[in-house]
Amino acid sequence: MCNEVDCAFSKFSSYGSRARYEGSGDDKRILVSFFAQADLSSVTSGPCADLLNLIFVQYSPADMKRNVEAKSLFVTDIPLFLTETQVHSAFSRYGSVVRCKFSLKKHYYTAMVQFATEDPVAQFDDTWAILCLRNSLRVCPAHYSKT
Repeated sequence: MCNEVDCAFSKFSSYGSRARYEGSGDDKRILVSFFAQADLSSVTSGPCADLLNLIFVQYSPADMKRNVEAKSLFVTDIPLFLTETQVHSAFSRYGSVVRCKFSLKKHYYTAMVQFATEDPVAQFDDTWAILCLRNSLRVCPAHYSKT
């Protein structure tokens, strides 16, 4: 698909480097760059008939990160015997969980739990822990400052 995008956008004089993929699954994106705002506006103004009516939008990695953080919780103090599936199930009571990623920190796991929307995260503005199989897990919205 990137070759087709390159062919279609080569008519723009300010078209940057080759198109490339980023992400996977539903989060897959085709990234392209332009050096002139007029060409960018032309491409993002509507569906591209040459490319199966794909819709291109302006992309900002910083905005994407803020969007993910707004829908995510940082979970700490997860005992080593709990599994990702168990933690995923515990948080699915609050909303649709898109991703639950564990990482090992000393003698406990930490996790980033991402929901489909921002609404479930708002519930944790004043809730700082949940129970998962009789274990208390500390919870903090990911968009809170780390300082």
